[in-house]
Amino acid sequence: MIDGDRAAARYTMRVLMRREKSLEIEVHVFAHLAPGRGRRIDSLTRTLPPKD
Repeated sequence: MIDGDRAAARYTMRVLMRREKSLEIEVHVFAHLAPGRGRRIDSLTRTLPPKD
């Protein structure tokens, strides 16, 4: 989502590691933009509990 010089995104990364172990990480990104670049970017992540 973009509004003026601010942007936000939320997504889930699903990673398949060696030995068939999987991992899910929830990511939230908040950015302040400048012409042609990101001026400031903050992100929050958390590892989600394994599904049964």
